[in-house]
Amino acid sequence: EEEDDDDIIESKIINKSLRLNEKMLTSIVIPRNIDILQLRSLIALSLRKNCLRSLEAHTLAPLAALEFLDVAENELERLCPIGTALTAPQESDEIIESDSEDENELSPNVSEWIRTHPGPQTLTLCSFPPRLRSLDASRNRISRCSIGSGGAPCLERINLSHNKIRFISQDLKGAPHLLHLDLRFNLLPQQNLSQFKHFAHLRKLRALALNGNVIAKDPRYKLKLCAVAPNLRYALDHPQYLNNLATDYFS
Repeated sequence: EEEDDDDIIESKIINKSLRLNEKMLTSIVIPRNIDILQLRSLIALSLRKNCLRSLEAHTLAPLAALEFLDVAENELERLCPIGTALTAPQESDEIIESDSEDENELSPNVSEWIRTHPGPQTLTLCSFPPRLRSLDASRNRISRCSIGSGGAPCLERINLSHNKIRFISQDLKGAPHLLHLDLRFNLLPQQNLSQFKHFAHLRKLRALALNGNVIAKDPRYKLKLCAVAPNLRYALDHPQYLNNLATDYFS
């Protein structure tokens, strides 16, 4: 049974951090006592140990300053936010949620809003919050390493360990500043090595952990991956840099 609103409303932002852990939430629910100005200045959000099945773009849209997001130990089947949300920046608090099932397609309600609100600075297409630096989505049910078409321009750390990942998506190039990527204990196979070429776009990657995957059982897997993406040579040899991958804002 989902947590009662009365319990959720007791949660408060402390030092620009909000913890909503172990609330049995099936979707992100922001306490009603938190206003839009507080949301826009929120730096860290923890939703660990809930029952989240997806991340909704329209819920993440107001979190303009968010840098740390912890959604570990949920029931997520995909990492990237679903749907689209369009916001009018600065003077307006209005958020328009798309009702399209295709994340790359604007639904009729969004298209109508754009038509009736002209101007080059009116709308922002939302995916992950633009300042997000650290994302912990470990221990979920995610099958694809994908951040979605909206990208994550400031993202530096991703923890996807203990999921069900079999595929690497080309949209990872939307995180050009990624430093640390934890993919330990997933289902990445020894076949289809060509998908690892998508790591070639991550020029700043300094630590990549793959142990616990089928691919890591091959004693020559590092050599094979470096042949596909030469920039992995350093990252694969420095998994110790992942020690601080946890969302340290909540430590």
